[in-house]
Amino acid sequence: MGGLASFAALPTAAASTFSPWMLVPAIGSVIMQGITGAASLRQQQAASNAQLAAQQAEAQARVQQLQQAQEIDSQRRQRMLKEQLAAQRARFGASGIDPGGGGSARAILLGMVDNAEEEDEQARKMSGMRIDSINQGLDFARQRNLLAESQAQARANLGLLKSGFGLATKIGSPFFSSRE
Repeated sequence: MGGLASFAALPTAAASTFSPWMLVPAIGSVIMQGITGAASLRQQQAASNAQLAAQQAEAQARVQQLQQAQEIDSQRRQRMLKEQLAAQRARFGASGIDPGGGGSARAILLGMVDNAEEEDEQARKMSGMRIDSINQGLDFARQRNLLAESQAQARANLGLLKSGFGLATKIGSPFFSSRE
């Protein structure tokens, strides 16, 4: 014997105060809480995803700006190096030193090139560190977004569980009161 027929076996006192139809509003309430909670959760997730997308776009724009600035600075340093090398060669020529012949003049020119390359490498490293920092911030935002979504889902599930437990308590109360 199952379903609603099992309620007919209740003692008369409990049967007169309890009807299975009394559960319909409670069940409907639990269902509506689930639907409302799911819709609210979807809205929160959509807002959170939109915010994350905006952060990603902003981070990408900052990375591009840093890369462009790095390229512009590198080109500026190359132009300055060429100008400095030309000026140094002119000074060597005015002093009667052959700048392409070797020896000290060549060592000075190569030292200038090495210094410029080292400066360029340091600038690239600094730019790379800034880009890494931006990417780490974005990764942190993604993790925080996932954590917030999982916490919201857990809260929604807990709310439904509480509602279901409340409903189960209501269903069980006629059975327990009739056995006393």
